[in-house]
Amino acid sequence: MGISFDAPLALLLLVPALVLTIGLHLGARRRMGSGRRSAALIVRALLLSALVFALAGFQLVLPVDRLATVFVVDLSDSVGNAGREDALAFLRETLKERPDGDVAGIVAFGKGALVERLPAELTEIDRLSSAPVRSATDIGGALRLAAALFPDDAQKRIVLLSDGNDTTGDGQTEAALAA
Repeated sequence: MGISFDAPLALLLLVPALVLTIGLHLGARRRMGSGRRSAALIVRALLLSALVFALAGFQLVLPVDRLATVFVVDLSDSVGNAGREDALAFLRETLKERPDGDVAGIVAFGKGALVERLPAELTEIDRLSSAPVRSATDIGGALRLAAALFPDDAQKRIVLLSDGNDTTGDGQTEAALAA
C-alpha cells in the first residue's frame, strides 16, 4: 500500500495555507471559549489540508494480486489452419497453468474483432467458435476491444497471437495506447 500524487508541487500550497489560518486564528478577537476556538482551528486546518491534497491529486495505491489476461487470437486467412491450431494449443497449455484467482478472456479477430470469452476463471477451451471475416487482419481493432474487456480490480495483460500481417496499419498505435 502506498500514496501517490498526480501534481505533487501543489502540496507546496499547504504550508502558506496553514500559516495563514493559524495567523488569522491568533489575531482574531476571542468571543468564544478556548475549547471552541481550538476545535474551529482544527476543523479549518483539516479542511484546508483536504483541499490541498485534492488539488495535488492524492491517491491511495493498493496492491493488486490478481492478473487478467486477454488472449487476442488472429483467425485471418494469412495465419492458415496450422497457425489457428498452434494458437489453440498454446491457449490450452496456458490456461492449464493459470494460477487460481487469475482470470482470462479471449478475443478472436480477422477483419473485425469478436469476444470469444469474457475474462473469467477460464480453465480449458476446446475450440474457438467465433467466425470473423477472414479476408483481412485488423490488429488495432482487436487490441482496442481487448483493452475494453479488463476488470478494474486486476493487473492487465494482453497476449497477441498473430502472424503480424496487419492490413489496417493501426496495430502499432493501438499497442502503444494499450501499453
